[in-house]
Amino acid sequence: MRDVFISGVGAITPLGPDVESTWNALIAGERAVAPLADIQAAGGRTGFAARVRGFVGHSEPPSADRAVDFALHAAEEAVRDAGHSLPHLEHFGRDAAVVVGSSKGGMLRFASMHEAWLSRGGSTDALDTFWRDVPPHATAEAVARRFHIAGGRHCPVAACATGTIAVIRGAQMVADGAAELVLCGAADASIHPLWLGAFERMGVLARPHAIEGAAGACRPFDRERCGFAIGEGAGMLILESGTALARRRANPIARIRSWALGSDAADLTDANPDAKVIIQTLETALERASLAASQIDLLCAHGTGTRKNDAVEAHAWRTVMGRTADTAPVTGVKGALGHLLGAAGGVETVFAAEMLRRQCIVPTANHRAYSEDTEGIEVASQATSTTLTNIIKVSLGFGGHIAVLILSRP
Repeated sequence: MRDVFISGVGAITPLGPDVESTWNALIAGERAVAPLADIQAAGGRTGFAARVRGFVGHSEPPSADRAVDFALHAAEEAVRDAGHSLPHLEHFGRDAAVVVGSSKGGMLRFASMHEAWLSRGGSTDALDTFWRDVPPHATAEAVARRFHIAGGRHCPVAACATGTIAVIRGAQMVADGAAELVLCGAADASIHPLWLGAFERMGVLARPHAIEGAAGACRPFDRERCGFAIGEGAGMLILESGTALARRRANPIARIRSWALGSDAADLTDANPDAKVIIQTLETALERASLAASQIDLLCAHGTGTRKNDAVEAHAWRTVMGRTADTAPVTGVKGALGHLLGAAGGVETVFAAEMLRRQCIVPTANHRAYSEDTEGIEVASQATSTTLTNIIKVSLGFGGHIAVLILSRP
């Protein structure tokens, strides 16, 4: 098994069009969830989300789905950050691969096609680009085409764990020698009445906070938490082998130390209260990394702000960490960015790597006080400069998907 390194990252989020602007906003405690003036779930009460503002896509063709545009934008930043020349990576030949996930495919493009189909009396002309723009693999295809990547192409679909699983699959390819470079991550654009209404019916969406309004709706691990707010965006990473980095004398941002996957089939939306499988998955990742729990400096939590799952996640962390659970901080970005659904794990892994690069912890927006079931962990509520060597990133997805990454300083 070869070492796997992160050499470049890129992101577009509701707080900024790139990593630097988003980082600065996170550190400053800014929050992106806001009322939606132009969209609302029909018959529902959800009229807020975390939207990417002012973004003009540059996809080829220009009719592509918004999530495809997000992925291409973030991928270009990741390629530049890694020190590769745009736009091509074709000199890697079949030693470069793509793993770009999507939780549901091009739903906004599908919605516009459906509207056009209805307006044209069922004419199939409105569906001419369906197979290029709508299926879940459309984003991976667009990324491979843009950067002339000839190796393997994969598209994980695993609900809200999609992005982290995409990074894990990319790391597996590099570790196994199947690729020297993998462009991986995830993108999502689902701010649409259908999805707002569906999540509301599930009972997982937050309500505006009584004092802080929409910006304070999503409150990870907080006493007043009541659900999440939908966001959109993309997070992309360049993974490379040590050989590839040495060949071009490049320095990595972080090392992917280990990973683990689990499945908790207890419920569609809620994790099992005993957190057994989450605990086992965390312990497996630690064992594979040859690390003791006491060597972990930070947990980048899934932290959706739902009543049950935040409690389960806190319980898992307390169990695995034991006496050090209240000294190794927990942070999560969903209070600031919203829940980016399929893109969440990609974006959150990008900022886990950035925390290692910058030796600073981003705060957990909207965390004010612990509830009885989240006590015993230390939630980082302020930006903190500190020494970070090993970080755990956890993602949980509807249907029981569990994904854990351990990132270390290179």
